[in-house]
Amino acid sequence: MSYITHVLQPGESIRYQGSVRSILYLQALLLAVVGAVASLLGPPWGWVASAICFLLAVILALRAWFIRWTNEIVVTDRRARLDTADAIPVPLQDFS
Repeated sequence: MSYITHVLQPGESIRYQGSVRSILYLQALLLAVVGAVASLLGPPWGWVASAICFLLAVILALRAWFIRWTNEIVVTDRRARLDTADAIPVPLQDFS
């Protein structure tokens, strides 16, 4: 159950619920491709560069996953909200 269901006001209904776009994974994907190309260079420097690229790609992918997991965009019949991992939710617009 999402956070927004706990903060809905009486009579308020959710019209749209979404998250951040998956383009956040693009950096990790590109770095993984660079790592695959670097592995073709052979030992020892190609493999070292490949390992570093793959490690950074995993870190960036985990960061992108965490951002997508902790951000929530919700439009109700009365307001729009962007809830992030920060302590303060951002009300985008109040429709009342």
